[in-house]
Amino acid sequence: MNKWLTVEKLSKNFGGVKALDEFSCHFEQGEVVGLIGPNGAGKTTFFNVLGGMLEADSGSAQLNKKKLTSIPAHRIANMGIARTFQKLRLIRQVSVLENVMLSFRNQSGENLVSLVIRWSKVRTQESENYDKALTILKRVGLQEKAGDLADTLSYGQQKLLTLACCIASDADLLLLDEPLAGVSPSMIEIVLEKLRELKNEGKTIVVIEHNLEAIMDDFDRVIFMDSGRKICEGKPDEIRNDPRVIEAYLK
Repeated sequence: MNKWLTVEKLSKNFGGVKALDEFSCHFEQGEVVGLIGPNGAGKTTFFNVLGGMLEADSGSAQLNKKKLTSIPAHRIANMGIARTFQKLRLIRQVSVLENVMLSFRNQSGENLVSLVIRWSKVRTQESENYDKALTILKRVGLQEKAGDLADTLSYGQQKLLTLACCIASDADLLLLDEPLAGVSPSMIEIVLEKLRELKNEGKTIVVIEHNLEAIMDDFDRVIFMDSGRKICEGKPDEIRNDPRVIEAYLK
């Protein structure tokens, strides 16, 4: 088993509340894993620690044998990790296209020296990124919205835009926080179709989701969390029928 991303006994406390309580798990390259559990189970805290937005109190995480814990979020992003949030973090007053273009990594225009001395290279890269951004928007069905402000999109379209930004980052690990919540059934199928495509490209995808029925056919494994701990994991059907999962969702 290729444990590409390993998490060992991660713990995070908030004023005595154990948001993560020696949480351990692993993820293999090219699989889609669902992370489920009741509100307050620690799912988003896990993403925040893994993505560098929070520092763990103890424990470790390694991506392809490279340390993740205690590393700033921008460095973790450059290691090939991208994520979405429950509250969509788009730049709402710029265009859909510009949101995607800003998501490309290692842009020459971000370096002042390159901007002044190598302006021709910067312009060439910007032109290439413009074309790539349009291709990504076409892929998620937003090409006709390229020039619109992000704020004018429907909620479902904004979720697709956040996914497009993840694709633009060319990350190998995608952490998606409730990508199906609050969207129509037709939009759910579009999002799931894009996740299948990304999996086929070798991306590893971890998805926090409450819509258990929607994810069951598309996920390789499901991890069930409660009170900051991993309670059980396995194939979707195994987890769905686990008495501990049934009890948690019927409380």
